[in-house]
Amino acid sequence: RSDVLIVESERDDLVPHATIANYIAAFRQARSMTYRVVDGADHALSTPASKRAYASLLVGWIREMLLGAR
Repeated sequence: RSDVLIVESERDDLVPHATIANYIAAFRQARSMTYRVVDGADHALSTPASKRAYASLLVGWIREMLLGAR
């Protein structure tokens, strides 16, 4: 039982949303599960804005987990 972060790129052409939905279902027993979508991002996070959004999301989630907010 652990904390899980699932991140989906809105315009991902490699990983279909159904796969993400399967991951979400598989982690129902996790201590906490956070699901986020990076708006406008492709699979590779090929734009600087997508990379910044992902990094911000990841750092924020880690901060929450370390500070015990969950």
